[in-house]
Amino acid sequence: MKIAVVGAGLVGAVAALAMAKTGGQVIWVGPSKPESPDRFLAINPTAIAFLAELDVLSSLPKSARGPVKKMHIADFNQDTKLVFDAAKTQGYALCEIVPAAILLQTLERASRKQENIQCVPDEYVSHRIENERCMIQLKNTQAIEVDYVIVADGAMSRVREIENIPFKSHDYQRAAVTATLQLAMPHEQVAYQYFLDHGPLALLPLAEADKVSIVWSTTLTEANHLKNISSEGFVTRLANLLPQHFQDAISCSPRYTFPLRSLTAKTTVQNKVFLVGDAAHVVHPLAGLGLNLGLLDVIAVQQLFLSRQNKNRPFNPNALQRFARERQWEMGIYLKTIDAIERAFHEPKGAARKIGQLALAMGGVPFVNRLLINKATAVT
Repeated sequence: MKIAVVGAGLVGAVAALAMAKTGGQVIWVGPSKPESPDRFLAINPTAIAFLAELDVLSSLPKSARGPVKKMHIADFNQDTKLVFDAAKTQGYALCEIVPAAILLQTLERASRKQENIQCVPDEYVSHRIENERCMIQLKNTQAIEVDYVIVADGAMSRVREIENIPFKSHDYQRAAVTATLQLAMPHEQVAYQYFLDHGPLALLPLAEADKVSIVWSTTLTEANHLKNISSEGFVTRLANLLPQHFQDAISCSPRYTFPLRSLTAKTTVQNKVFLVGDAAHVVHPLAGLGLNLGLLDVIAVQQLFLSRQNKNRPFNPNALQRFARERQWEMGIYLKTIDAIERAFHEPKGAARKIGQLALAMGGVPFVNRLLINKATAVT
């Protein structure tokens, strides 16, 4: 069996390695797109375990892995605080913060070692179905013929467009500001998320003991201001909001911004095409689940292919429809939960905000806290 993976980003790289484990021939299509050195990702234990199964984790430098042992979540306008502690679970950490660029480089090196992965650094143009096969037209090389296509070409997916798969999108009218902050004191592997008046501010501890990655979701006007003010001005602005040990920050990197939107494809399976990652769904970054949900997609598709009794015959259409329904239901839970949290803290006042504050208070109840930790660290 021959499988194409379209998309040379993180989810595409994982998909290529995962499908290679099913025993088929994998053609990984897409021009290389280097990740920003200032982009960091939260990877939960389920995703970490999957990377280990793909023989990737052992090659990821330990100096790039920043474990999160505790997480503090609070409403800036209220004293109630929710604390997640890895010590209350049997896990090593709640999650790990890793540089996207180093993770992608590690995945690319792993793919080059696989004899059944062919890397084609060319741009997808279109595809069509002929005689139960998928013909993929590329920009600069000859067309390729495969049995199935795993689509990981991002939120603006060209394959999804050609396949004419409908999707719903929502513009939050917010933008995220990202930066790396150097502290005067160690972060002690503790992450913080504060819900400010117009969105959450997250501080994620990096592998370096005195550095944190910032993801600040706010209005478009404020995001533009925070991006363009001096580093000193940005640090001063943070000092007025954060706890004491963040107030003596030494320096801050240049800031980057990106718009916040959500997207959900009507189906993740159509004809010979499987959508994964941002091609299937885009979520608000407040829960740090973007990449993790993409890897869940890949895990599900890999398991589907491994479960086939006759690997030389195409999937039964009914089986694919059932698979698509199950994926939509599972992803729908996460997407609606994240959207509900964002809406609760979208504005500084109102009934929705009070409900969000009550939820934080409920999360502090011991048995509820344990349930939340188990769910947050084991997305399955």
